[in-house]
Amino acid sequence: MNPSRARRTHEANQTAAGQLTLVVECADGYGVLCVVVSHRERGSSSFASEPMTLLAGDATNGTWSANITILSAEVIEYFFTAYDSNQTAVD
Repeated sequence: MNPSRARRTHEANQTAAGQLTLVVECADGYGVLCVVVSHRERGSSSFASEPMTLLAGDATNGTWSANITILSAEVIEYFFTAYDSNQTAVD
């Protein structure tokens, strides 16, 4: 599978006051090496990045998760970057 056509779906669930769990499914024929979520509160000028943890599946088709802390914003912006075993990034 071409890395630029990796399948990605995601969901977000607030788990506790100030905590948000982000879950993304990534599939890539080369294998997903790691996934990073970058996030910021709306209006912030920079993104913070957090590594995600493989919850289920394997390197070619897995579910990844990360918990992020939200301090005060009602709206956050975020995106995922997955790196395959060829070190190719896919946003």
